[in-house]
Amino acid sequence: MGRRPALLRAVSRAFFRPLAFFSKEFVQIRRQPRLILTLIVGPFAVLLLFGLGYNAQVKPITTMLVLPPDLGLPTDLNSYRSQFSPPFELVGVTQNESQAVDQLTAQQIGAVLVIPPGAYRTIQSGHQAAIQLLFNELDPLQRTWLEYYGYVQTSEFNRQLLVQVLQRSHIQPTAGVPAQGAIGVAAVSAAASSIPSDVLVSPFRPTSKNLAPTSPGFVAFYAPGVLALLVEHVAVTLTALALVRERLSGSLELFRIAPVSPREILSGKYASYFLQAAVLTAILAAVLIVALGVPSLGSWVMLALTLALLIAASLGLGFLISAVSRTETQAVQLSLLVLLAAVFFSGFFLPLQNLLKPVWAVSYALPVTYGIRALQVEMLRGQAPPAWVLAALAGIAIGLTGLAAIIFQGQFRRR
Repeated sequence: MGRRPALLRAVSRAFFRPLAFFSKEFVQIRRQPRLILTLIVGPFAVLLLFGLGYNAQVKPITTMLVLPPDLGLPTDLNSYRSQFSPPFELVGVTQNESQAVDQLTAQQIGAVLVIPPGAYRTIQSGHQAAIQLLFNELDPLQRTWLEYYGYVQTSEFNRQLLVQVLQRSHIQPTAGVPAQGAIGVAAVSAAASSIPSDVLVSPFRPTSKNLAPTSPGFVAFYAPGVLALLVEHVAVTLTALALVRERLSGSLELFRIAPVSPREILSGKYASYFLQAAVLTAILAAVLIVALGVPSLGSWVMLALTLALLIAASLGLGFLISAVSRTETQAVQLSLLVLLAAVFFSGFFLPLQNLLKPVWAVSYALPVTYGIRALQVEMLRGQAPPAWVLAALAGIAIGLTGLAAIIFQGQFRRR
């Protein structure tokens, strides 16, 4: 008889007691519909929105064609538009190379294609004429594609010129090949017999030049984006639990009877987390610049201002998450959703131009989107970020922090 109670106790410890805790946790999760919503629907909604908003089409590259005066070619746009293959989109023809370069430097156009002076004479002398593609690009992957597109466009010019030579020699070109081409050099056909065959087939050769202040590799190019992403995530994570922890621990009840206001609580926490995030940001920036050799061409003062505004905006987002979350689990999950959205919609690994414009509303609601743009311009181009970018970060910081303060003040006054 003594063995049976002992056996029952052993079975209870091995099965029923763990089952009780299993039921407890299951019921707690079931009673938190917000948590279930953020755990399941949140990530799915982010991925679904990214899938619907992704634009797989290659963005046209607005291009200016520069013709030297000695060629005597017309400068009207319609004479050359049909000769350019996608993604190049011809938007202007000029004989003033410096004017086209100025537009490229100001990023008003995407590329400049320069036909060299004396191209006729160079080809007739048995040498290839160099067509130069100028661009102003930091992204190493985009630079590679631009060089490839320049090669394809030069091959198109060579094909069109060869068609003209064949036509003038009374040789029928391949069916479907256009017979006209303003870039085609009529003088080449007159001297075709004296031109080496390799030059006759490919009279132009492609060259390229990047006018950006620096041509960073993949590590240097993505470093400002990584810095902005880490700064936002650190700031949001630090503050996401700040207010919800006070409510769950019962400290809020003590604050209500203490001679302290919600504004004083929030401002004290904000200052503390701002200092902590600033120290971590300074360490991260030092590691990137000193240890990894990432260039920082701009003003250190402007860099510090940009990072300070990014921290302020991210703290505001974190306080808002903390104010609307009912549990610590919800706060953590919302912070991870913000990180997931930042990776997909901020332009960190995919340019915003590859997203449909309606999705940009999500992108520009995130502080990291402005941070990435500002830090890339500041560190890799050595230029001050656009004023509207810094103003947007300041506006997000004020707006989100103010909204979190209003929500927290309402919770503080509840009895």
